Amino acid sequence: DENAPQIYCGLVSVIGILILAINIARLRRKKDIMFLLLIIFSIVPIFSKRFDLLLHFGQEPISFPFRYSFVICFFCIIAASCGLNFSFEHKYLKAGAAVASVIFLTETAFNAVGAFNYNERHWFNYDNDADFQLYIDEMKNATESINDTGFYRVEKDFMRNINDQMQFGYYGMTHYSSMYNKNLIDLMARTGFLTTIHYHTYAGQTPLTDLLFGVRYLIDSDDEYFLSQTCKNFCLVKSYYTDKYELVESGKYIDIFKNKNAVDFAFWSADNILGIKTSSLEGNSFESLNAIFSGIYGNQVFPYVKQDISEKYANFYEVEISEDGLMFISAAPSTPEYHSVYINGQYMTDGYIPMFGQTFRNIYCGRFKKGDTVTIEIESAEVIPVENIHCYIESEQIYNAIAESFSENSVSYQEQKNLSFSVETSRAGLLITEIPYDSGWNVSCDGKKIDSENVLGVFLGVRVPQGNHKLVFNYENDGLKQGIIISVLSAGICLIDWVLLKNKKFIHKNSEGG
Repeated sequence: DENAPQIYCGLVSVIGILILAINIARLRRKKDIMFLLLIIFSIVPIFSKRFDLLLHFGQEPISFPFRYSFVICFFCIIAASCGLNFSFEHKYLKAGAAVASVIFLTETAFNAVGAFNYNERHWFNYDNDADFQLYIDEMKNATESINDTGFYRVEKDFMRNINDQMQFGYYGMTHYSSMYNKNLIDLMARTGFLTTIHYHTYAGQTPLTDLLFGVRYLIDSDDEYFLSQTCKNFCLVKSYYTDKYELVESGKYIDIFKNKNAVDFAFWSADNILGIKTSSLEGNSFESLNAIFSGIYGNQVFPYVKQDISEKYANFYEVEISEDGLMFISAAPSTPEYHSVYINGQYMTDGYIPMFGQTFRNIYCGRFKKGDTVTIEIESAEVIPVENIHCYIESEQIYNAIAESFSENSVSYQEQKNLSFSVETSRAGLLITEIPYDSGWNVSCDGKKIDSENVLGVFLGVRVPQGNHKLVFNYENDGLKQGIIISVLSAGICLIDWVLLKNKKFIHKNSEGG
């Protein structure tokens, strides 16, 4: 279990703790007893979910719930050292304790080196300084060249790290935090993105998901040297449809494209979208997207058209395209592990990526016209039933209509101050912003607070009444005030304790002098 706590800190530590525990009745030092109590207190949450939630302030983490296991190891090592020091008091154990101390330090060092080598060999495969610096320099140049003061997201079709956006300071969709909003990961998984239970990536995007999530800029690279040297251990998520975006910057290794149809800040929607719950988006990612866009427009819209697949032989299929557009495939969750995907004999991508494990993201297959015949070959050790392969065309005609509608119904903010945005509008209806939904966001209409809407568990929406109005979106951290109060009280208690202790020492000193 990847979420199991890692608390192994060496056999010598166990021996030291046992020595300390066996002699607990003979100990006079309070700190030794305190270390044992700390170990017990830190281990209890492993077996009790309630105590685990207590350590996380009531919010269940997405992954690594025992992230504090290193604290347990620290307490164990300190307690073990106390036990070994205690054994020094016995003349027959002095030599053994000295040897044990040397073994303790040696074992700890070997454990650290072994853990580093394992991670380097199986996960990270660290690059040399030149490759690392090349990536930093090129990404900084790319992100700094995007001179846009609007509200938008940036993504890229290559990935070195799942937290690239935090390193380079751009707003994107790819982001990892173990305390992150599960709703976003859930929605992206159901709409075909490459996800795990911990985080999501941009792989699996389509032109319509770019519109939905407000991706305005795409950072692209075709340079084999740059990709092989800087992203070799992570995934390439080539979009293959940069022709839908305008080239705004061309560099030696990186190009930047702009999605002219991306939402500025918010867009108008039918109320039907509020009736869609993420949990109801079952079946496959393309039908989920059809349901979402139907909810936005208030009537049945099917931008993704299902294609009939015929099975020629095991893991080899044929499709006759029903209309012009981009072809995507994905597999049902019950599909066996599969690897390389070939379209018309040409390699496209790997369905299985070791970094993420078994995945069922949207896989782009190319642009085709009505009447084209396309073959799909999937490498797998097991036979994949034809009904487990979902093949859809993102209709060129319907995409253009939706993109034009998004552009026309896009709403920009007039003023921004820190985490506050103001919008002036004379239109009534449901306004959906690209702001991630959070209870800390407050919305006011002409100075009066109004309720916000949680759209798909992800987007912040608001119902705008008839007339001319000024909307203000303002964010306040729910826990900020409580945190300040707790910090001030804690500092006050420490100050009072220090003053009392100082006075006690002063009185004791004077009494001895008297």
